[in-house]
Amino acid sequence: MYALGMDIGTTSLSAVLINIDSGEILDTYTALNTAKIEAESWERHQDAESIWEIARGIKERFAGSKLDCIGLTGQMHGLLYTDISGLPVSPLYTWQDSRGDLIRSNGQTYTQFLSAKVGGKLATGYGAVTHVYNLENGLVPSNAKWAMTIQDYIGMKLVGGNAPLTHTSNSESFGAPQWEGLAPFICTTNENVCIGTTKENVPVAVAIGDNQASFIGSVRDATNTVLINIGTGGQISVKANGSITDYPDVDRRSYIDGGTLLVGYSLCGGYAYELLENLFREVAVLAGAECGPLYEKMNTLASKNLENKLTVSTQFRGTRNNPEIRGAIWDISDSNLTPAHLVQAVLQSVVDELLVPYRNMCKTIKRLPTFMVGSGNGIRRNPVLRKMFEDSLGMPMNIPAHQEEAAYGAALFATVACGKRKTLSEAQKVIQYC
Repeated sequence: MYALGMDIGTTSLSAVLINIDSGEILDTYTALNTAKIEAESWERHQDAESIWEIARGIKERFAGSKLDCIGLTGQMHGLLYTDISGLPVSPLYTWQDSRGDLIRSNGQTYTQFLSAKVGGKLATGYGAVTHVYNLENGLVPSNAKWAMTIQDYIGMKLVGGNAPLTHTSNSESFGAPQWEGLAPFICTTNENVCIGTTKENVPVAVAIGDNQASFIGSVRDATNTVLINIGTGGQISVKANGSITDYPDVDRRSYIDGGTLLVGYSLCGGYAYELLENLFREVAVLAGAECGPLYEKMNTLASKNLENKLTVSTQFRGTRNNPEIRGAIWDISDSNLTPAHLVQAVLQSVVDELLVPYRNMCKTIKRLPTFMVGSGNGIRRNPVLRKMFEDSLGMPMNIPAHQEEAAYGAALFATVACGKRKTLSEAQKVIQYC
C-alpha cells in the first residue's frame, strides 16, 4: 500500500510517497512556492489559487502510483477566507504577516488587544490576530463564509468540496479559535477523519498542523521521546498526558491521538549560525578575499577543544514572550575573542535556549525522556551541534533515515485517518533512524 504526504510550506511544497508496510520512501518531490503577492512592507500575502495549482501538479505527478491515501500538513497560523462556494475571497495571510504589530486607536497593538481579550499570549501572524485587524479595518470580505489554513483549502479542493474541515491542530494555531469574532467562520473537528476522495477515488485525510506532523514523522515512541528541530528557528517537543502546568516559554498543542504536545521555541536556531557566517564572509570581503559559504570551516572551528570560553545569547530576534530582548556576548577577554570561541559560543547558546523550556516540560510530565531525536537541516548538517545536545541531555541523538519529516508524518497520519492502520503508534513503528 502507498501513502502520499504533502507539506504546504511557506517557501516550498514538498511531497513523499511511502510504502505503508515498510515505511520506505519510494519517491520525493519539492516545488517552490511562487505564490507571493507584493503588498505593504508589513504584509505577507500569498495567492491561494496559485498554491492549489502547484499542489494539484504534485498530486498529478503521483497519480500513477496507485495511491491508497493522501495526507496533508502545512504552514500553521495563516488565514484564508472563502465564500459559500469554497472560492477564495482574500489572499492567504501567512504566519509571517505583521499587521498584528500595528497600533490600534487605544494605543495597543492588535496582538496586545486580543491577548488581553482572551487571556492568552498571542503573536502577530496568528489567524485570530489577523482577523481582528481585518474586522476593525473593514477587510473581512462581505461574502466570506469560511476561514481556514492553506492546507485545509488544498484538502477541500482535492476532494471537490466547497466547505473546509479544520482539524483542531490547525484551528488552535489561530491563537483564539473560539473567540466570538472568528468562531462562526471555522468548522472544526478533533477527529482523525477522511474528508472525502479525489476524482481518482483516493481517500484524503483531514489536514493537520505541521508541528504535529513533524513529531509524528520523526518519533517512533511518542511517550518517551524528546524531539529537537533546528531550522531557521529552534523547537523542542515532548508529549504529555494528564494535567498540564502552564509555563510562559512552553506552548501546549493538542496531540493527534490524545494527550498534549508541549513545544518550546527559539526564534534564532539555525538563523543565529547564518548570521555569524554572514559576518565572517563580510570580514573576508573587507580583507579583499571573496569566498563561498563558510559553514564547513565554522564546523571545524567548533570542534576544537577550547578553554576560557565566551558566553553568547542568540536571542537576536527576541522571544515570543518578549520580542524586545536582544542577544549579547559576555566574558570577553584578550584570549577568547577568536572566531573559534565565537562559533562554539553561538552553537552552545542555540542549545541552552531550548534547555530552559525543556526543563519546564520535564517538571510537567514528571519524567525524563529516554530517547532523543533530532531533525532539521541545522541538526543534520552540524555534528558539533548534535554533540552539544547529546552532552547536555545525556543521551545519543537519533536522526530519522528520511527527510521531509512533516510530509512523512502527514502520510503516516493519513494511514490512520483513512483506515489503513488502527492507531498512530502502530503507523509510527515503520520509522527508522540512521
